[in-house]
Amino acid sequence: MDLNLQSCWLLARAASPHLRAADGGKLINGASTLRFIGSRGESANAAAKHGLIGLTRALALEWGRHDIQVNALARGYVEAEMTRGMLEDDELARSVVKNTPIGRWGQTDEIVGPAVFLASRASSFVTGQVLVVDGGWTAQ
Repeated sequence: MDLNLQSCWLLARAASPHLRAADGGKLINGASTLRFIGSRGESANAAAKHGLIGLTRALALEWGRHDIQVNALARGYVEAEMTRGMLEDDELARSVVKNTPIGRWGQTDEIVGPAVFLASRASSFVTGQVLVVDGGWTAQ
């Protein structure tokens, strides 16, 4: 809860005066597909991710009048250092592939484009939203 929710709130609170002084800006919270589903053994993480979406939406409402857009990027299973243990578990790694409609794990560079969109002027009328990048995992 401290890492996945409280830290985001504290960082947002610290960024707020700077964003307002700059006459607007972007805040992108890092969410996950646990916002949409639960997972055995992940109750605290799922609760924190659900809370992060609530925080994202509340800040979007509060900060919108200051031309600050607040959104979240919810990624699915991506090959990265933090998922190395999952990738090394053959059964789990195969299960992810089997249950991802695209049929593979995501790559870190596939998160860059959506993040750039949320950070750019192209998303200047997008706020309080969750952009899901998960290979179709949550479409099921």
